[in-house]
Order: sequence, then structure tokens, then C-alpha cells
Amino acid sequence: GNLTGTIPDSIVNLFKLQNLQLSMGLSGRIPDFLSRLKRLTYLDLSPNSFTGSIPPTLGQLTSLTYLAIFNNKLSGSIPQSLGRLTRLDHLDLSGNFLTGPIPASLSHLTNISR
Repeated sequence: GNLTGTIPDSIVNLFKLQNLQLSMGLSGRIPDFLSRLKRLTYLDLSPNSFTGSIPPTLGQLTSLTYLAIFNNKLSGSIPQSLGRLTRLDHLDLSGNFLTGPIPASLSHLTNISR
């Protein structure tokens, strides 16, 4: 079956988790506690029905090489803190309701080719 509802906080007990893909059926806000999964290299939360803003705490996941949060219902601006994710080679925030300028800090993401 599909996971529906919100991301359970018990997921932080999987502290060695490196790849997390949660697609289809999730809603609510993207929780700050995901930032406790320090070993994540791959995070895909697309597509879902997440609302609210992109949590600045995602900038603490400095091992990430892949971050996709496309086709959700996110609003607000892109957090400056995502510029700390210098290992990223893939970033997709498309298909949301984001506003404001692209933060200058994203220029630090030199591994992203396009």
C-alpha cells in the first residue's frame, strides 16, 4: 500500500538512512526533523501535496547530492540555507508556488550542471 498522511517523526530513528524517497500521498508540512538524518545523500519528496515553505533546516543535510521536492504545493521563498548543500548535483523545486528571487547562496552549488 501507499503511505498517506504526514511523515512520521519515528523516521529519525533510521539515523543511518542514506536514501529516502517518499512519493505520492503525503501532505502537511515538510518536517524540520528530517534535518536529523545527517547521512542522507538522496532525498526525493516528489510528487506529494506538501504545503507551507521549504524548511531552512534542510540546509543542514550537507551530505545530500540529490534533492527533489517538485510537484508539491509549497509556497514562500527558497531558503538561503540550501546554499550549504555544496555536494548537490541535482536540485528540483519545480511545480510549486515558490516566490521571490533565487538566493545568491545557490551559486555555491557548483556541482549542478543546469
